[in-house]
Amino acid sequence: MTTHNALMKADGTGDVDLRSIIFSNSELVFVWRKATSKVVDPTPIRRVEENLTFQTFSQRLAFLDTTKG
Repeated sequence: MTTHNALMKADGTGDVDLRSIIFSNSELVFVWRKATSKVVDPTPIRRVEENLTFQTFSQRLAFLDTTKG
């Protein structure tokens, strides 16, 4: 399950907040993403920078708690 909240601004920039709940071999993983975007002139292409944070209660996936993406 994922939720998206996006704020597109008149100056061509945008802020996005995404939150996901995923399962890996029946183990719960929470993912938080923060992204910013800007239209690259003169094309209509957006440049996106994103930060990811993970959290899990699984001992097997505990390495994700310190992983940044």
